[in-house]
Amino acid sequence: DDLVDEECLVSADDIKELIDTCADVLKHHKTDSDKGYDYAMANLPTQSGFFFGSTRYDDWYWHDVEDCLTQMRKLYKKLKEGDMVQWYFSW
Repeated sequence: DDLVDEECLVSADDIKELIDTCADVLKHHKTDSDKGYDYAMANLPTQSGFFFGSTRYDDWYWHDVEDCLTQMRKLYKKLKEGDMVQWYFSW
């Protein structure tokens, strides 16, 4: 197997955008789960593939969005304007 390593730079603004998207998706889900599902599909869709798990908008999905929101808020608090985060991926 050929493992591919990738990296990208993510700005504090990018992290803030992800925080806002996660918060909006959760807000729509809690307000009206049917419309929240449609909103999630349009704004934070699942991705198929071996490493990505289920593509359903089930309890696992909502838990992962909440966890992402929590972790990104922690990271964002540590950043200053203009900071960049280097993200690494292995596929």
